[in-house]
Amino acid sequence: MIINNNTPYQAESTLDKDGDLNSMIVVVIKATFQFNAQGQVNLAAKQIPVYLCDEMIDSYPIGSVRFESDMAPFKPKGDLLILGHACPPDGSATSLEVGFRCRDMEKVLAVFGDRKWEAGGFMGGIQASQPEPFEELELTFGRSFGGIDMVYGAICAANQAGMGMISKKAKKEEIIEKPLPNIENPNHLIRSWKDHPIPVGMGHVSKGSSERVGFLGTYDEAWHKDRKPDRPIDFDFQFFNSAPKDQQLDGFFQGGELIELLNLTPGTAQVQFTLPEIKVNATLKRRDVEQKEPFPLNLDTVCVMTKDMTFTLTWRGWLPVYDPLMQDVEMITIESSQ
Repeated sequence: MIINNNTPYQAESTLDKDGDLNSMIVVVIKATFQFNAQGQVNLAAKQIPVYLCDEMIDSYPIGSVRFESDMAPFKPKGDLLILGHACPPDGSATSLEVGFRCRDMEKVLAVFGDRKWEAGGFMGGIQASQPEPFEELELTFGRSFGGIDMVYGAICAANQAGMGMISKKAKKEEIIEKPLPNIENPNHLIRSWKDHPIPVGMGHVSKGSSERVGFLGTYDEAWHKDRKPDRPIDFDFQFFNSAPKDQQLDGFFQGGELIELLNLTPGTAQVQFTLPEIKVNATLKRRDVEQKEPFPLNLDTVCVMTKDMTFTLTWRGWLPVYDPLMQDVEMITIESSQ
């Protein structure tokens, strides 16, 4: 099969199955743009490829994800992902609020320099140290609350890649010097080492997070007998929505949405830009069939990389195929207009 891509964007295709285990061909189209402090948007000279697998930030003990694979077969909702760093407008800070606004979504995170638990406070208790100054701080779920208490085995199921998880069985001497997370919900700040807040972030939620694993369905004897190795009958394709729940749209992006950023871009505290309104078309040519079939495409993912002042738009669509080896598929043609 050939992909005839007549656009400056990147494109890939894959074979998958729908909920009824019917084979389908999936096309993914990804466009990269740059924006500046004045809000001007231009096509990027270097187009970011369609990621075929996850790209990790780190790997021990459980890594957090920088970029999730783009090869999801379907997303029932739109994902808005904000990847980047907290950037103090004065060059350095010990704490800072960062945030964004898009459509009816508005989000603010509290960011702190490195801290640790230390002896002090009321009646010889334990308190957080003063945050260290930082010039920039990467906003990953690895710096949000979570992780694993290796001594007692306490696990934050929502964010195993995070930091700050301490078992409530821990003794005082085991708590001293333990780090606090850098990223918190400003409305639910950590006050005690016993606090276990809901992890917050703006980037990809791990596939292993309790926020997503509930969509995987039931892997029982019935699955083993009737559907293995395919997805179970109660699999929910919302599993492929990787943005935090409060960054998912009911529906999809249309282009023309305004995105506002706060303390996320170097040198400029506030930046706003508008997503371009682009028409992307993809058609499927089957062997021995003259007429081409249009893919129903959804603009289902917007990913903003704030430090580089770059963003990507990703369209996705699928059509049925009647040969598991795609021998009935001849060509996918992709075109665009603005």
